[in-house]
Amino acid sequence: MIKAVIFGMDGVLIDTEKWHYQYWREAALEAGFEIHRAQMPALCDGDDAHALRYLSEIFGPAFPCEKAGQRKRELMRKHVAESGIKRKTGARDVLDYLKANQIRTAVAIPGDASCAEDYLTRASLLEKIDDVFFEAMIEGSEKQEHNLYRSACGRMGFKAEECIAVEAFSAGVCAAASAGLYTVMVPDLVKPRKEEEALVRVQIDTLYDIILMLEDGII
Repeated sequence: MIKAVIFGMDGVLIDTEKWHYQYWREAALEAGFEIHRAQMPALCDGDDAHALRYLSEIFGPAFPCEKAGQRKRELMRKHVAESGIKRKTGARDVLDYLKANQIRTAVAIPGDASCAEDYLTRASLLEKIDDVFFEAMIEGSEKQEHNLYRSACGRMGFKAEECIAVEAFSAGVCAAASAGLYTVMVPDLVKPRKEEEALVRVQIDTLYDIILMLEDGII
């Protein structure tokens, strides 16, 4: 029996991935470096720290990580202030459905949560989510072999097989699958590779499909 659904945030509940990519590209261009669309999956697959490590690897020590990271965050803050945060299709409805059916909801966020709660609040979603878990919450020996999804299940008091993970990108899919959750992928900008498809139990088009699968007893 499913007792909880744990969602990724960017590209899953909120429509932010295209803006993260666009502003990384703009920040890099201002510094004299060009990012190509083929590099988008690596930039979208994690938090800003992950993106900066990737950019440092491909561009070398000449890439101004601190300056580019600061500029990207400035551009993103400006966008959010002017345009707000849009929800992904079905986000509020699936959260309402899960609450009505006494299925706990959580969001798993790689990296820190400096903007996460603000984004979820702006999208009118935070009040509908029971728990928010992020990597900074993992301490001590748990860090040696940490898995955000495994940690989230433990903190909620559920077994992995009692939880569904809904992710849009490779890192989240791999973490959820390796933790033993029923892993659902809802691709955003980046289509799954063969190795991710092998880890995913179901690939869906929108979050409404979660409701349909639960109603039909598929999951």
